[in-house]
Amino acid sequence: MELTQTMVPTTVEVYVKRPALGLYETLNNHNQQHQLPKMFLAEVQVMEALSRHQHPNIIRYYGCRVVRSRITGLIVEGHAYTLCTYLNEGIGKIDESLFMNALESPIHHLHGPAMTLHPRTFW
Repeated sequence: MELTQTMVPTTVEVYVKRPALGLYETLNNHNQQHQLPKMFLAEVQVMEALSRHQHPNIIRYYGCRVVRSRITGLIVEGHAYTLCTYLNEGIGKIDESLFMNALESPIHHLHGPAMTLHPRTFW
């Protein structure tokens, strides 16, 4: 699979998701630290596949940042708040019905014909 390499865009708000280094200690305790890059690559591959079948309620993926032939981050659409922050800090309320519809829509998209007819070519 070819990876989309990109620089961090300056014209849009983005978030750079980095490898979950917090997992390193856990993996290291089980002599599995070599799995961390594989786990991150698997996440990149999922984002690459999702970017070919976009949905408005699935975060936009711009590509991955590569430094010295290593993937150092996923460049995704940035948002002002996480759901947790939005609710816990009283920034706003969520209409449960609209929220559930917005959540179900991408799930149906992921299980729709574009994804299920050709599962081998999707992933």
